[in-house]
Amino acid sequence: MLTTFAVLSRDRSFVGSLSTGYTWVVGNPTHSTTLIFVYAGLLLLGAVSVIGLVIIVPALLFTLHEGVVRDGTLHSPSKA
Repeated sequence: MLTTFAVLSRDRSFVGSLSTGYTWVVGNPTHSTTLIFVYAGLLLLGAVSVIGLVIIVPALLFTLHEGVVRDGTLHSPSKA
């Protein structure tokens, strides 16, 4: 797909770009597979970053805040 867009950016027709992109992918299976794994890794890193930023970090900060406010310390020893 990206190879087609790269060829399209060189002012070629859509059909010619699609044909060139397909030929490149079929002719370079190692590069195509490597690109798939790199893109999947970047997508996974982005998803983990978003989840970490939106869910995990606020949850940890809230837990830390609760511990400090409730007991006045970072630890919450059990009181018998």
